[in-house]
Formats: sequence, structure tokens, C-alpha cells
Amino acid sequence: MKRLQTVRSQLSRFSVLLIIGALVATDPFISGSARAAGSARAAGPAFVQVVAAQPQTNQTTVTVTYTKAQAAGDTNVLAIGWGDVTSNIAKVSDSSGNTYAVAAPTVHGSVQSQAIYYAPNIKAAAANANTVTVTFNRAAAYVDLRASEYSGLDATAPFDVAASATGSASTAASPSVTTSYSSELIFGAGDTSGVFSAAGTGFTKRIITNPDSDITEDKTVSAIGSYNATGKQSGAWVMQVVAFKATGAAPDTTPPSVPAGLSATAVSSTQINLSWTASTDNVGVTGYDVFRNGTQVGTTTTTSYQDTGLTAGTTYSYTVAAYDAAGNVSAQSTAASATTTTTTTTTVAFVQADDTGTINGNTTSISSGKSNQVLAHDTGIGHSVVLMIQTLTYPNVTETDTVTSVTSGMGTFHFVNSYNDGADYEIWVCTDTTGAADTVTVTTPTNAWDAFAVEFNAPATGYVNGGGQVFDPPYLGDQSWTVSPGAAGNVAVVGVDTADAYNTGPAAPWTYYNSGYWSFFNGTSAAWQVAPSSAPLTATWQTDGGESSSQGVVLEF
Repeated sequence: MKRLQTVRSQLSRFSVLLIIGALVATDPFISGSARAAGSARAAGPAFVQVVAAQPQTNQTTVTVTYTKAQAAGDTNVLAIGWGDVTSNIAKVSDSSGNTYAVAAPTVHGSVQSQAIYYAPNIKAAAANANTVTVTFNRAAAYVDLRASEYSGLDATAPFDVAASATGSASTAASPSVTTSYSSELIFGAGDTSGVFSAAGTGFTKRIITNPDSDITEDKTVSAIGSYNATGKQSGAWVMQVVAFKATGAAPDTTPPSVPAGLSATAVSSTQINLSWTASTDNVGVTGYDVFRNGTQVGTTTTTSYQDTGLTAGTTYSYTVAAYDAAGNVSAQSTAASATTTTTTTTTVAFVQADDTGTINGNTTSISSGKSNQVLAHDTGIGHSVVLMIQTLTYPNVTETDTVTSVTSGMGTFHFVNSYNDGADYEIWVCTDTTGAADTVTVTTPTNAWDAFAVEFNAPATGYVNGGGQVFDPPYLGDQSWTVSPGAAGNVAVVGVDTADAYNTGPAAPWTYYNSGYWSFFNGTSAAWQVAPSSAPLTATWQTDGGESSSQGVVLEF
């Protein structure tokens, strides 16, 4: 007021009145009756003043006084930062008796902390008459209290939404918030261990404190949308943004468009998958409500949904509605229906077993890379095949040759295991996907091969290596191998290869196939059974002796 007193001392009473009238009309910080006597305040949110307190020693209580007069109905906004992560705010008050609420809760960064409080519809106060007091639960380091005043905000409930973030990048940035009203104040505040140097794009810097170098900034927006607060700085930071509703601001009442193109597809006896085209909204679609037979069963933020736990052989009708952040919900989409599949239980059963010798009358083995039929009849699509392969140049020579590939028109064969008892004996598995002729081509680096196969009437969902062994049983000795089927309904298959012959195979409930002597003068055979439980299963042969191998695979159904 020193400038006004000087003018008074130099001019006549009439001139003083003219000057006072001009100041009231142009100076937003003239308070009380002077402000009321002037022109009306600008519509919409407007910055009035900001003051700051920055004690450089640890303090439990920090105060700051508004230096300009305050108008009734305005809003006080406090950015409270401090340089530790262990202290917390216990109380915020002011000498005018205004009530403060949390806008952005306390966020502790790596070394800094900050919160934003506000008091709506404040009481009028003369210049230097209203002091804000912030009390901490313990002495806080380097408190930076920035107290702002704004006009034009809703007097009852100005707060809309807030968000906070911490980091150390050169640009401090809060998360984005989606506003709910047509006119709002976007208030940003940052506390840093370094120095803020500039406000974010589109924002007006209201203060960068000295010496603490923390910032407050703001901008007004006239459209519902997504906004965040940013600022250039050079340390570890906390950045917060708060959106405050302007007086008379209209809320978002526009619902999203109705979802289109809804489709429903049954993928099993218990699941139907839904998909649709994205809705649009004047601000943005937040998510979708999913309805089954008229009852909401879920929500999703994407344009698809999987409805599970359904009943087999049942028709379900679905609709979808879109919603936005303001709670506006579209009408429900056109309905789409689907019927879950009927549950069918396939009893896994043996179909056939054959070998290259019995089918083709081979007296010699098959050359590497050559094709040969291994089953007398084509397998059905979806059937499972276990292939046993033996490679050796001639009898009684311990020269082995591992298989490098197995190809077939039936589908893809997968290697399970291999054991060497003087001949290389391998197990491969395949699910027939084509129904093509049951012919395989086996490739080895140098040696010839023979094989036999066992077919089952259902597609395996997986297979487990049953392991194996190589040993030299005595004449008329027993040769055994045990596999763990894992669960009832799985099929355990055990194959054996011996330098001599077999006298007896495994007893029931094993099913036994003996390919007899192949061109290598070795005996090969297999046994299998559908597991009645998860208990281990042991297959036992009696042999004429000689080095032998036994190994297994479990087909999972």
C-alpha cells in the first residue's frame, strides 16, 4: 500500500477518489469492500495469489500468511513438499477457520515427499490476516509450503480428480487424469531434490521457490479430456496434478456409442468367446459390461471376453454395453448367441499294431531315407501312433546309428527316447492330422532301419518320456520296466528290444504285440494298457537272454 499513500500525499481528494476507482477496477488483489465496489470478476477459474514458506531446518510446524486480501468463496490450494520420506502431515488449518481436505494424498519418492490440500468456499480475509499452518508427525526436513488462491471454482465440491508420480527423469510428469466437467483448473505441483527450471507445455508457472526450487503451475481447460502436469527439473522428484471444477461447469453426460458387431463363439462345452467393435466417446471409453441372458456377468477394458464355467449343450445370449469415466453407459448391443458343445467321452482303445516286416515281407532292413508302410490300415484323423524304430547294420555287431528324422503324411512325429543295447532302439509319437497313408520315412546317418507301430483311437493331449534301461538278462530271464501313467485314462506303452527271442510277454491287462525276428535277427515287441489309476504299471517279459533294452512312453488323454 506504500504506492497508494504516496499518491494520496500528492493529489487532491477528488483525484484520489478517481485513482482508487481505477485501481479497484484493474487490481485483482484489492480486497473486501474495495473489490466488491469494482467490476465483476472474470468468469471461469482464475489465479489470485501464491505465497511460500521454506524453512531450512527441520520443523514440526510450518506457517505461511496470504499477503493479499482473500475473497469469500475462493479456493485455497496448498502444495506441501518436504525433503524426507519418513515424516507425514498430521494437520492442516488456517487462522480464518477454513476446512482443508486432501486433493492429492502424500506420496513418498526416493528422497522427497509431497501432498496437495485444498479449502473450498473460503472466508473473506484482509491482507496478511490469514495464516496457514501445517503440522507434521515429526520434524520434517526442508519443508516447502506453497499456498495458492483461486477464484471461479465450485464453492461446494470443486475437487474432481488427482494423480501422482515419482521419478528422476529430467522431465517430471504426473500420470494423466480424465476430467469430468466442461471447465476445470488443472493444478500441478512438483517437489525436487534438484531444481525446477520451467513449467510444462501449456502451463503457467506460478512460483519456483527460492532456495528450494519447487514449482506450482496451472492452466484452465474448457473441454473434458485427459491431462497431466509436467515440468523441467534436475533431481529426484514427486509430481502431482489435481483437476478442480469451475463454478457452473457442466458434467460429461454423453454416453459412449453402442458396441457393434458382437459375435459369440462356443469353443468348448464350458466356454464361449465374445468379440465386438470398439465404441467411441466424446472423452474416452473406459470399459465394457458383459451381459449373459440379461444379467451382467463381467467387465473388460478390451473388445473381447471369455465366458467360462458354462453348461454343456446350452444356448446362451449375450449383449455388451460401453461405459466412460463419468459413469455414462451406452445402450446394450444387439444380442449374439452361441451353444456350448456337448460333452462326449471317448474311451481310449487299441486299434492296430503292425511292423514293416509283416506288412512287406522284408528279409532285409530298409535303407536310410527310404519310406515304408508300418500299419496295415490307414489311421483315422485324430488317432495317436507310437512308433518303435531299430537301427543296426547286421547281427552281433555293436554299431549303432541314431535316427535323425522321421517324416510321414500322417503328421509330425516327436522323439521320446532312445536306448542302445547294441542296436539303437527309439520311441517316437504322432497324432494323425491328415488320415494319409500310414507310411513313414526314417533317416539315419548311415544305417538301415526297421520299425513297428501301435495305433490308438483318440488324440493324445501330450506325452511323457517313460525312461528306460539297458541290461543283459540270463537265459529265460525276466526283463521288466515300470512307468507311472500319471492319471487314470492315460495309456502306458512299454517297448523292448533283445538280441535273442521272447518266450512270453506281459500278462493281462497288458496287450502284447511281438514283431518276431526282424532282418537283424533281434526280437522286438511292445505292450500297452489304459491306466486304471495313477499307480505305476510294470510290464515283464521272459527272454532267451542277451543284451536287451526296455523303455516306455505315456500318452496323456
